[in-house]
Amino acid sequence: MMRNLILFETERKSMCVKTIKRSLRMMAAMMMAFATFTACEKPDDSDDDEIDDGNGVVAGKRIKEWVQTTTRPSDGVIRTVYTYNSDGSINRIDQYDEASKLTRYSIYTNHPDGRPDKIEQFFEAVEMQSMKNESVFTYDANKTLQKVQDNLFMNGTLAATNTTEYTFVNGRKTREEFTGSGGAVKMERVYEYDSVGKRTVTTETQNAAGIVSSRKYTRSYNADGTILNVTYPYNFMDNTVVTTTLTWENGKKAVNEDVYLAW
Repeated sequence: MMRNLILFETERKSMCVKTIKRSLRMMAAMMMAFATFTACEKPDDSDDDEIDDGNGVVAGKRIKEWVQTTTRPSDGVIRTVYTYNSDGSINRIDQYDEASKLTRYSIYTNHPDGRPDKIEQFFEAVEMQSMKNESVFTYDANKTLQKVQDNLFMNGTLAATNTTEYTFVNGRKTREEFTGSGGAVKMERVYEYDSVGKRTVTTETQNAAGIVSSRKYTRSYNADGTILNVTYPYNFMDNTVVTTTLTWENGKKAVNEDVYLAW
């Protein structure tokens, strides 16, 4: 994922670029993206077989929102809010700036079991309303995520295409490989887990026109096993600390969105 999309995470230099890249990152990476999609449809009161899978997915808990802050006050706060369908699948994600103004939103189209099929992301700023980012998900016969293709449209015309491919081992996401439009930028994310199976560190390495750089994302968890926060450098050239803090709500969860979140 931002997910991813991305060049998810090659962060912005101007307000406009800032908006685009954060959006793409979330969608991948949102990847979004944030194990495998192994959801099945169950009655709303049946979460008994949804156990902690070692990736911040816990029975009866789902992400309510996450807030991104940095140690640089001028960067403000970004707040992202999740809305779910009655079956527990994600319906919409809204992102707000430091003034609590809606800046962009994502609409999900899902498979019957809750796995995302397509995500369409729209922008609120007047100068960006001609843009739309579309993420299309591809799965194998076992419903394991294989690829997300991100298409950026300008005035309805395809302007760029980025692709993220996923590797899973024993049900855990171990690697993502991102290729930017035209192949000029490539990015790899490698995921590490502790002895009890919780994801602890993500190492992200970028090759942009032959210049290789890397950074790490580090997770901490609440006592119940849900993710508390993720910390990482602002970008590959700036070590300003960014913290994404998650809050959770009670409720049925159709899928593990951590599979396409990019941290």
